[in-house]
Amino acid sequence: MLQTNHDWKQPIQLTAALALAAGIFWAAPAFAVTFSAPDGVSPTPPQPTRGGASRNGGQCSVESLATEGTPTPLLPENTDRVLTVADRPAFFVYVPKTTATEASFTLKNHEDEIHYQTKVDLPESGGIISIPLPETEAELQVGNTYAWLFEIHCEPEFDPNNPTIVGSVQRTSIDATVARSLAEQTTVVETAQIYGDAGIWYETLSTLADARIAQPNEPTLVENWQDLLVSAGLEAIASEPIVR
Repeated sequence: MLQTNHDWKQPIQLTAALALAAGIFWAAPAFAVTFSAPDGVSPTPPQPTRGGASRNGGQCSVESLATEGTPTPLLPENTDRVLTVADRPAFFVYVPKTTATEASFTLKNHEDEIHYQTKVDLPESGGIISIPLPETEAELQVGNTYAWLFEIHCEPEFDPNNPTIVGSVQRTSIDATVARSLAEQTTVVETAQIYGDAGIWYETLSTLADARIAQPNEPTLVENWQDLLVSAGLEAIASEPIVR
């Protein structure tokens, strides 16, 4: 069932909150957080934004959105298998300033069946937003790949002229060595780097995003967030704000 989602206005996951409660420091080590594609994954070009000319005077077409930026999924450009170890991850997209006020997010399983679908309110000023998979929804299954689609409602929902971006996620089991390394870390930046080195994109991204939401102006977090996006080929949106 389609439902209105306002969750992007709240902290995305519990990572940052738990770190604060436990007294974990945000301070970063000397290295920068970067992302490495998982072993055995072949490079692929980024997915283009779909959509055509709008019938609303061009105020919300792909062409007019391009004056503010291009709708972009926060996914690494160099991998065709984008991993998570979470049972219910959060999905991130960049939406430029637009006259559209609403979008829809659809997650489908490997049999092309809808796993989750929701509506998303768009921020007036644009920015990076997240769409968490709620605890009330079924968890992702280990080993399965899911496709997701984010459609900006310039026209009525599911109109082929609407700007649309697509992505994927595959849930995997966490490696025992990686789990041990994570248990030994005391900073958010170190945790994000372990995920990044292991090629686990969704947790690399959400770990830093949660921390930035908690402390949006902390210079070390800003720098490491930008380093991560640049390493994933997302330098065009590396300085965009994360919208709560």
